[in-house]
Amino acid sequence: MVKFIQLVAFVAAVALPAAAVDICFYSNALGCSGPSGCCTNLAVNNCCGPADTALGFSLQYSDLPNLTTGQAWTSDRCSPANTGIRTFQNGPGNKCWNGGGLRAASAAWSFGTGGKLAPSGDASAACRSFDSFKYPDADGVEQTIHIGDGQSFKQLQALYDAGDFEALAALKDN
Repeated sequence: MVKFIQLVAFVAAVALPAAAVDICFYSNALGCSGPSGCCTNLAVNNCCGPADTALGFSLQYSDLPNLTTGQAWTSDRCSPANTGIRTFQNGPGNKCWNGGGLRAASAAWSFGTGGKLAPSGDASAACRSFDSFKYPDADGVEQTIHIGDGQSFKQLQALYDAGDFEALAALKDN
């Protein structure tokens, strides 16, 4: 049976080499809602983080392929193993992990459904920083702003906290 599971994981890894997942970090400990910092189109076994200290109490894994697992760590580089959080959000689909007070500082996804506590490759390599800020506007509609073209996550979060939806709307992706 173990050989069969390994074969299925291998076939999935070969069949879905271009698969990518969005991982968003939220401050809400009860669910994946409110403003978030995200790594979009994150390739398998790539680390996202470190999350701002106010984020990571919930994680949204979007578009997990079949036979995959979302994973998180309390440290900021998806390692070492003793900082792994057993979120084990198995694909396919969109999955939300609620920390219940536990904070994830980094996250990744991998093929297989058993989860693991360290991604393959160089665990000391830097994680990818957030590339987007998502927030509900004044009408409750989720909006996205690409990070990297002048605005930092902290600046965008400050505008959101101040309720400056007009300034955020001027920056959002169309």
